Amino acid sequence: MGCESIQTLLSGTELSASGICERLAKQFNLYPHQPISEKHTSEYNFIYSDKKNIIELQVTECINKKPQLSCRFSLCQPSSIDMKFTEFVKSIAKYLVLKIRILESCQVKGEDDVFCPPEYFGFEEILKEIIQVKRKFWIADFGEETAVISCQEAIKRFVLPKCKRIT
Repeated sequence: MGCESIQTLLSGTELSASGICERLAKQFNLYPHQPISEKHTSEYNFIYSDKKNIIELQVTECINKKPQLSCRFSLCQPSSIDMKFTEFVKSIAKYLVLKIRILESCQVKGEDDVFCPPEYFGFEEILKEIIQVKRKFWIADFGEETAVISCQEAIKRFVLPKCKRIT
């Protein structure tokens, strides 16, 4: 997670990582995705795309913990992604009986393991507010141009060109 994305973490199932992947594949229109970083054998990466939005998913097998599912999107996408992302995360959480945590730098210290059910009162409003704040920072740093692209593509297209080359 960085300046380019909004990310949630879902956890709490008795399913294995491969079990989560199988259930997701049956219910949602996902396709495999290979991130730039080196793939670890305990990670499974997918993309959800409906031509208007791209959401990235990563299922991670955690040592001595239950598997976790991360969902994120790039902030350069049109604001139509905001509601789609919220609905998508909630539908996955309900389908797999998972709890949700919004991963953000503004999170209260000491609350690293706080997850809420998808029905948690105020979840949508909290996520909406965080998205709006992060998008304002994104626009201030990288402009108002929108693009329906993945987080790694957003880094290549918007972030890296702004970085100064160190020689």
